[in-house]
Amino acid sequence: MLEEAAVECGLKLGKAQAPVRVAVTGRTVGLPLFESVEILGHDRTLTHIDTAIGKITGHSPT
Repeated sequence: MLEEAAVECGLKLGKAQAPVRVAVTGRTVGLPLFESVEILGHDRTLTHIDTAIGKITGHSPT
């Protein structure tokens, strides 16, 4: 899914992963993104992403 979004935006996967990594882990470097997602689990990962989107857009996550 992330790879498809990267292609649609004309980005390489690594460039597309950077903002997702920050949203998921709060850091620009660390464990590989997909390992971090696996450790955090589906629900926590989505919560982190929703929170990041809320901070960017000014809307609270639902």
